[in-house]
Amino acid sequence: MDGALRLFSPSICSGCPLGETCGAALTDHACPETWSPEMPGGDAVSHPLKPGTMEELRDLGGPKFDDIVARPTPRLALPPYTAQLRHRTSLRGYLDEPVYFIRATGVIKRNKVTTAAEMRRALLLKPEQRLIVLLFDRDKLIESIWTRGAALVRELVDAGYDAIVCPSFSTYTPRPRTDYLINMKRSLIYFEALQTAGAHAIPRVAWIVSKDARRLAIWAQDNQAVEMVAIDLSTYRSPTDWQKQIEGLEIFDSMTERRLSYLINGSTTQERCEQLYETAGVDRIRISNATTQVQVPAKALRSTGDQTGPRFKARLGLQREIVDRAGRSIRREGRQAA
Repeated sequence: MDGALRLFSPSICSGCPLGETCGAALTDHACPETWSPEMPGGDAVSHPLKPGTMEELRDLGGPKFDDIVARPTPRLALPPYTAQLRHRTSLRGYLDEPVYFIRATGVIKRNKVTTAAEMRRALLLKPEQRLIVLLFDRDKLIESIWTRGAALVRELVDAGYDAIVCPSFSTYTPRPRTDYLINMKRSLIYFEALQTAGAHAIPRVAWIVSKDARRLAIWAQDNQAVEMVAIDLSTYRSPTDWQKQIEGLEIFDSMTERRLSYLINGSTTQERCEQLYETAGVDRIRISNATTQVQVPAKALRSTGDQTGPRFKARLGLQREIVDRAGRSIRREGRQAA
């Protein structure tokens, strides 16, 4: 997943205090030699030479993960595919699944957090239907989660949701490696904060180079209480980028002795679901995506009235069938991971 290694690392990597942890010096993901606000991501993006970057990493406790300790958490039981809700009363009467995800934008408002009880009342959900907050969303909203600090953590925990999937702080490429190091550490710090406050929290993991997958695997093995991790693959659209993520998953899964389950956000095609199953097994992969964005044929729906509910049911059915077909194909052909 690192590509063809360079013979020489960029000069900025020489003597960099992050070099051993970073692991990107001889790859195309090494930091550019200089920093400029014109770089991808703009002025907000970090860089070893940008004032404040190293101080931010120090404030986070450094880029290593060994200061994050996981607490025992009950296993999160999920079906092969779980739909993502929106906070819309027009969905009433069309929600009969035992569990749903609700994205950050449906829960976190400017001045409050929508509670699970409020969500159930608005959508006419039964008390036994589980609601899980998925803190994967637009960058601006996810960044606001961090800036609102411990007060928001407390609000999220007190909101009474069945579980919370930790924030997917952006790890886009091409950006300096410090961006990845900061954002991956922030995700794990938020995981620890949610657990400390009493939440059933699921950590989010991400990788760009193979060193990332190896470092996270070592952390997971040192924290055997972790039984499931979440991975956000929704932005990896090109085949090359997707394949690199699959290679990272194989490294991580192998090093964690194939004991973990995975919540994957963003796999929408049968081919990609099959690749995930081949890598980590049908029984350990759980898939979700932005269900409301799935395309459905108009002729399958009623032609009059509010179509939000019927469309949601149709989209859920189409996406579940993609996931189920992928699972059947893998099992039938014996291609799944051990």
